[in-house]
Amino acid sequence: MSASPVIVTENTTLMDIATIFKERKINRVPVVDSDNKLVGIVSREDIIEARLLKG
Repeated sequence: MSASPVIVTENTTLMDIATIFKERKINRVPVVDSDNKLVGIVSREDIIEARLLKG
């Protein structure tokens, strides 16, 4: 486990998450709300799917 885990908020853009994936060489990141409670996980696959659906 990482000493300082990477997390994003509900307001983090998909472009910012994609940048985090590339820079940190990771495939998934937890998403937290304003209370730092886990609300989901975004994966590289999610980003690819969102781009494909966007057209």
